[in-house]
Amino acid sequence: MSKALLREAFVDLLPPEILRGPKRGFSAPVALWLRGPLKAYAEDLLLRSPRGLPEFFRPEAVRALWEAHQSGRENHAMRLWALLVFEVWFQTWMDGGDVA
Repeated sequence: MSKALLREAFVDLLPPEILRGPKRGFSAPVALWLRGPLKAYAEDLLLRSPRGLPEFFRPEAVRALWEAHQSGRENHAMRLWALLVFEVWFQTWMDGGDVA
């Protein structure tokens, strides 16, 4: 589907400045999620019950990233997100477990 077709389809729903505006990127608020709604889930998978991470990453390094991020000293959101996704993938596909 082309941009022109999309703009035409939404001409009655969007303000002109949006329709004429440039393309914009979007990033998910991962840093906030890891300090908020995903904190307990991520902390459990990364620090309390990881099954794949310890085979490939030093637990003390993962903990240091987590603590620096949680304290607000550093923003390690993308590193922690990658580790979290890796752990979920490992538990789902390599370890045969259910990841809640």
